[in-house]
Amino acid sequence: VPKLSFFRETWQEEQLKQLKTALASCYRVAFENQDSILITSLTPEIAGRINKMGLGFQFTQFPQDPWFGWMKTEFEKDFGHLASPQELLDVIQKLLKWIEIFEGNVKALPSLVLCDERSKLLLSFSMDVADVKLPGEFLIPKTPHYSMRIARFEAKLDVVVKPGSSGKRLTIRAHNGKVYPYLVANNSEPSEWEGERREERVLQLLRILNNYLGKQKETAKRSMRFMVPKLVAVSPQLRLAEDYPASLSLLEMFKLACSKQGFEADSLVLSYYQKLGAIQGKGEQLTHGALRDIFQGIQQGLVSVDVLKDWAVQNFVSASDYWMFRKTFTTQMCLNILAEYAFQLTSLKPEGLNIHPDTGLVNISYFKFDTDASQPPVPFRLTSNLYEFMTENGLAKCLTYPNYKLEAILRPILKDEILANLKRNESKNCLGWETPMETFNLETVTDLVINAASAIMTRLSRITGGKVNELIAAASKVDN
Repeated sequence: VPKLSFFRETWQEEQLKQLKTALASCYRVAFENQDSILITSLTPEIAGRINKMGLGFQFTQFPQDPWFGWMKTEFEKDFGHLASPQELLDVIQKLLKWIEIFEGNVKALPSLVLCDERSKLLLSFSMDVADVKLPGEFLIPKTPHYSMRIARFEAKLDVVVKPGSSGKRLTIRAHNGKVYPYLVANNSEPSEWEGERREERVLQLLRILNNYLGKQKETAKRSMRFMVPKLVAVSPQLRLAEDYPASLSLLEMFKLACSKQGFEADSLVLSYYQKLGAIQGKGEQLTHGALRDIFQGIQQGLVSVDVLKDWAVQNFVSASDYWMFRKTFTTQMCLNILAEYAFQLTSLKPEGLNIHPDTGLVNISYFKFDTDASQPPVPFRLTSNLYEFMTENGLAKCLTYPNYKLEAILRPILKDEILANLKRNESKNCLGWETPMETFNLETVTDLVINAASAIMTRLSRITGGKVNELIAAASKVDN
């Protein structure tokens, strides 16, 4: 662990990560206040994050660089007056400008780092030194014959920058000769560490469910299993995540389609809010019809509903390969959409939907149990591009097969989630009940776990009772 801590991001990579996090927070505030976007101001939390980035210019190791001096001056000029109220749209424009600047700086950095520059001791490791299993081998019990051991660490580290994360790709060669890439991800924000533990609990639930899906006749016949990467927290701020270099997120596909047309993907989001501001500036009332017209105008003129479909057609020339990819993708989305709705997980994000081009498998990142008891208008993510690619045939009908072991699997996972909520001194648990922390005892926690598991089983029974068509219609409706 001490040796892995050397693989943290550079200053430029850390600043870029913080800028993207601040931009995502601004987008969330803008979406929540789109009815009054012109008068919406920057929140103190986002302003504090940006001010913290400004302090980063004071503690870097290359203050004599003229390019660095220009960036420091410009950053203070753009964000030096956040103490006074700032319009949210103006801050979004400035953040987009600085993200473009730092992306250029990060691209100029070496894409490959030698391991001996970071840790010679790690490079000299072998099976003669110690018998160490691959990270994540004990997440699911296996026989000793199937456990992979570390033979050595490869000398090269790839620098990986993705929409939702960044880090160094550490390549490990196992005793069977195969190569296993892992992403060494650092997070310097203590406030986000608990969120990472919540994500790991959901992944462990999906791993346990895979064991039972493999034993059921209908799911085993269709090879229906969750694609769950190995994810191990070696310290509060450091994680090792199984990496798939060929995988591509839905957001990356969207950005590729935008770059081919000569514009940035984030410019569409900013254009959307500027059009909302233009309507409000005229004194007109914002209606569902106006929102739908803006959305459809962007779809028809800039980004069509065939982005995912066109990408698949270009990558799979053979009709049989295309059909097999679409079949596997549809099956994977079926499982993940079911998990998102039934287990009341956080909304699936485009940067979290990772597609494997060679197999069609899909793994989801950033899934957590949603502590908000309110019912969202969209039960799960089924965007126009997903709907167009999977077609109506891929979304029709529902299989029903009882499994009474599911509730027993849910209870220990939900117990950890509820206890974690109590430790964070939250006043709301996963069911939305408002109960002071000091009134909780063992019996109360047990009741909460039982009720939460029962609520999930009720949601599943409603799906099999014929409600699935209504949910699909709500998820694919443009007004929602």
